[in-house]
Amino acid sequence: MRLVRYTENLAAHADFQQLSDTDCIIDAILKVLSIRRGTYIADPEVGSNILDYVFKASDEITRMYLEEEVRNAIRQVPNATLESMSLKFSPDKKSAIIQVDVATHGVKKTISFLATKEYISLLDV
Repeated sequence: MRLVRYTENLAAHADFQQLSDTDCIIDAILKVLSIRRGTYIADPEVGSNILDYVFKASDEITRMYLEEEVRNAIRQVPNATLESMSLKFSPDKKSAIIQVDVATHGVKKTISFLATKEYISLLDV
């Protein structure tokens, strides 16, 4: 079965961009990470609280909480399996780069996210 999804990201020639297969999974993970847990009244467990931890002390406890938020976010995305993860804090301690290897339908892809106090974005690798 092929996954197809449309996202509001602007393509060069249209208002919507078609995503398929692993790109659908990446888009879904980014969206779950970007939604603050508790936002949806009907399903308060959707989302993550990753932004709560980015600006805190860059120690092993904070790293543990950040990694758990990423794991929980990936668990919320159907057909996504976390293979591995690495997390690095920026030298100024105001952001973190999170790199994950995600598998879906037998295809493994490495994706990197930048998490700051205000937002989460996908990094081009």
